[in-house]
Amino acid sequence: MRKIIILLTIAVMSGAINVSGQKVYKDYLDGQIYLKIKNNVPYIFDNQQSVSISEKLPFLIPFIVKYKITKVESSFYFSKSELLRRTFRIYFDDIR
Repeated sequence: MRKIIILLTIAVMSGAINVSGQKVYKDYLDGQIYLKIKNNVPYIFDNQQSVSISEKLPFLIPFIVKYKITKVESSFYFSKSELLRRTFRIYFDDIR
């Protein structure tokens, strides 16, 4: 009986170790990158987190299907720094 309990404990613990939310690299978020557009690219800033690709970042349109872009956010829309306001978080669908 003791051996069965030990084996079950080991089986449960080894299964728990393999469960992880991160799929590829443990130090990165899967399916997300930050993109900073150059200072010479014209951009009209607004105070919204959500970004319409077709209206605000039309140069990304060719990449939507190819890289399975699901949404774009202005993560630093509230910042006074233009450098940060030109930085966007791009979300991708499962890349596998």
